[in-house]
Order: sequence, then C-alpha cells, then structure tokens
Amino acid sequence: MIRNFEMARTEDQMAIKYHRVFESYDFEEARNQINRFIMPKRIAPVGDRRRLCYMDYLHIGRIGIAAMRLGHFMVNSRKVDGHHLLLFCLSGEGRVSVDGIDVTIRGATGVCIAPNETFSGEFSEDCTQLIFKIDTALMNAEIGRANSRIIPIFDLERIGIRPWVNFVNAMLSDRATLDLIRSTQQVAAAYERLCINLLVKGQGVDQMTRRAGAAPGVVRRAEAFIQRNYTDQLKLQDIALAANVPVRTLLQSFRQFRKVSPMRYLRDYRLERIREALLGNPHDSISNLALAVGFTHLGRFAHDYRTQFGEAPSETRQNARARGKPAASPASAKELTLFPSSAAGAHGARTFRHKKVVAGV
Repeated sequence: MIRNFEMARTEDQMAIKYHRVFESYDFEEARNQINRFIMPKRIAPVGDRRRLCYMDYLHIGRIGIAAMRLGHFMVNSRKVDGHHLLLFCLSGEGRVSVDGIDVTIRGATGVCIAPNETFSGEFSEDCTQLIFKIDTALMNAEIGRANSRIIPIFDLERIGIRPWVNFVNAMLSDRATLDLIRSTQQVAAAYERLCINLLVKGQGVDQMTRRAGAAPGVVRRAEAFIQRNYTDQLKLQDIALAANVPVRTLLQSFRQFRKVSPMRYLRDYRLERIREALLGNPHDSISNLALAVGFTHLGRFAHDYRTQFGEAPSETRQNARARGKPAASPASAKELTLFPSSAAGAHGARTFRHKKVVAGV
C-alpha cells in the first residue's frame, strides 16, 4: 500500500541553497528578481513589507529550479507564456486558482500550470516554495505532440511519481552534483533528459490533450476534483457541485469533450491508479488496493479491470513479478526527504489571516 512520505530534511539543508541569486529585506527587490527568473507576475505582501526574502535558482538545461521564500504574500499572474510551472510547498501552504480550478498546495500535493493558463493565489507566512520552470518545447517533445501537458494535480504519494521524486531528492541534496550540472553542459543535458522523462512517465499526460479541442472549465474543474478525491465515495452530485454547474450541464460537457460520463472517468482513473500500484509493487494485496481507491464491489472491479486492460489484476501482478520487479519498499525518511507528507503539511502550516484568496493584487 502507498504510505505517506515523511519530511526528514528541511529546506535549509538543500544543496540548492549554494546557488542563491538574492537575499533581501526589500520586497520590491525580491519581486523584481522573481519576475526576472521565474515569470512576470503581480506579487503583493500581506502585512509588513519588510521581511527576509530569498531565492535559490539553478538551470538544468531547459529546466529551471527555484526554492524561494517571501513570507505571507498574494500573487496574480497573466497567462504563463512559453513554460510549464510546477509548484510545491516544502513548508507552509499555498491556496491557488489555476484557470478557475482551486487547489491547496501543501505536503504531497502540487500543481502544474501550463502555457496560456492564468493563476492567482495566497501563500502562508512559513511557506517555502519549490518551483520547476520547464520549457514548453521540451515538454512537447517528451510527450510527443504540441500543446500537451501532464496531469495538473500532483500527488507525490503515488507510486508512479516516486522515481521522479527520488531523482529530485538525490540531485538537490548533493552540492557536488549541482556544481557539476552547472559547470558541464553535457551533464546538464543528461540530467535534463532524465528529469523530463521521469516526470512525464510518472505523472502521466492530461487526458484533455488526448482529444481534439480544449475542454471548457467545467470539465477541467471536475477532473481536478476527481483526481484529488478519487479515493472517496464520490457521487455525481459531488462532482457537479465541485464544478459549480448543474448535473445535466456536467453530463453534457463530459459527453461532448471526453466521450464518457464523469463517473466513468472516475472509474477509469481509479483503475489506472491500481494498475500503477500493481506494477510498482506486485506484492500488494489486490483487494486492499481496490478498496483503498473507492471500489466497494470486488467482483465488478475485477470485471472492469479486465475490460480496461485485457487482463485480470492477478495477471498484471504475476507479469510484474515475472519481470523481476522487486517489492517497493515503504517510503522512508531516507528515500523521500524534500517533500513533506500531506499529514505533516496539513498540521505544520500556519493558518492564513485572510481566508479569501484575492485574484487581483
């Protein structure tokens, strides 16, 4: 079974701190530096404007990685241009809206902002962000088609994304590695290729890019809600409420843009997560996995799984064992140290003084 990740190392122990581009008590200077290295966006402090701000930044080929801390602030950005931005919180939390989809970033939860999407949000006083700025051409080349994106909501507790998380942890924890990447173009190119490959393979491609035509906000809001809550016993009314539309509108939108119903999308997403878990750890209990992601009828689950993948869950597990995959060990403090657990994030983050996220600041 998938276990929560634990935080054993603070951001102060990350080797990227040796690549600091600024450290200042002047918020205006901090804003200018962020606009220079990340992207132009409107940032405003909440409360005292004088606070320690800093950002560490490193290029790995066409991927930029930044760790930054600005205290309690709000942000409003125009459309992201030319890059995909991945946002995580090493400490604290952020509440963001990406093209109308609301996400709370903390612990194991992160988000990807794709080109031409807008975002706004608020970050807590104790928040330290980890940001990946990925060139659009690089992402499209890895996925294999233009105007593509990965699944926007990250759950770092998923087995599939674990190789990328381990890769990032190892890379950002070692100063000698980062110095070599910075000084040697060939090494940087090799790390760039491995980073983007593990990311796309582990996170998966957003289904909205697999069909012609961009889906409307109602569909994307519903999909994001499903991806965040697929282990719960969701009903159609729950999904419609999260998408802020009547059930009829939700059904019509999914039929037009996804060719399936919202509940079928939920079922297929659950099946994908179970298959991913079986391939990653063929010693997991199939019935426990099915129950953990929301299936209540094991016979129907087995039938749906065979229909979806052309084999029984037991055959998937047997084939994974035959390929010699070792059992995935529980995620330990040594394995995953940069990203905190969702539980730790929930209890460790300070609360906001302002509950409402302001879109324009």
